[in-house]
Amino acid sequence: MQEADVRRALAKKLRRTNIDSLWSFLLQKGYVGEVLAGYDSLDDLLATAKQVLQAGKGDSTAVRTAAAGGPQPGEARAWALSMLVAAEVRKDSRVMSFRAEVLNGALLSTTRAADWIKGHPDVTSTMTQDITITLRTDQIDYEGGGWARLLLPSDRVRIAEVSARVLAYADGNDGWAHHIKVPAHGQLDRLRHLSESLAKECCWQPAQATMFVLTDGVPLISRIRSTTSTGRPLWASRIRLDIDPAESVREVADAFASLARTGPAGHARPIKEKHARLAVHALVDHVHVPWSERARLWNAEHPQWRYSSEANFRRDALDARERLYRTQRVGGRGSDG
Repeated sequence: MQEADVRRALAKKLRRTNIDSLWSFLLQKGYVGEVLAGYDSLDDLLATAKQVLQAGKGDSTAVRTAAAGGPQPGEARAWALSMLVAAEVRKDSRVMSFRAEVLNGALLSTTRAADWIKGHPDVTSTMTQDITITLRTDQIDYEGGGWARLLLPSDRVRIAEVSARVLAYADGNDGWAHHIKVPAHGQLDRLRHLSESLAKECCWQPAQATMFVLTDGVPLISRIRSTTSTGRPLWASRIRLDIDPAESVREVADAFASLARTGPAGHARPIKEKHARLAVHALVDHVHVPWSERARLWNAEHPQWRYSSEANFRRDALDARERLYRTQRVGGRGSDG
């Protein structure tokens, strides 16, 4: 199966004609590669795509720049630090050589940069994929300069991983991060590699770094940067915070609280000890016996949480599992006196 086949099949299952942004996101996160390598099915990819669409993820990161005229309220430190870091990076030999060799020394405007990327010949050239395979050391003859001759016993190999090279950039029309697949060893791949390196070194977003190289727009270094990953399964979802050590505990707590309200768990109610124990009792410890026996054992072991109705016992056990898995929003109180 080719990548184009997977994309067409996904678009058909989603009943969407345009999945460009979603597809770039799935490529960037490696979900498409898992299908191509045979480790995930198309149904797995479909489930992930639906979660991403429901959560509103994808190209949803704002790309902010430091205003030349001065900081916004509460951002004085971030603004000054951003200006100082950008001044140093302008002198970086990698940035200077890219601007001289690819841009001919002429920076692009913010509005033109996205069009330059999307209209670049690399975008319409033959695409490449990075494939990781496992070989014995005696099957590799290193020639130097990044080249090696592979001494393979056959023309078929076991694939460990498939990935694509994706360039992050900002569109001046909406101010959000976008992603586009690029082939290896071209000018856009060179820009991708440079942007990702600068992002790691300077605490920038890759899209910010791309725009800095092309336009000299100064990336505003985030005081608190968040990443919300929608897991597969959903209980594996995580919220990650990248925090400037100078931030206060209260600001960090406020940022997390805001993310938690809108994240994958949303408004899921917290689990009390009774329902935590109930889920394990009914669905782990005694899963192989009838529900009536599970309820009897529960009442014997936990008289303080006794159930008079087997139906309520079963309902609460299943409800507790759903809340732990966070696979759906549950309503009403699951309890029985």
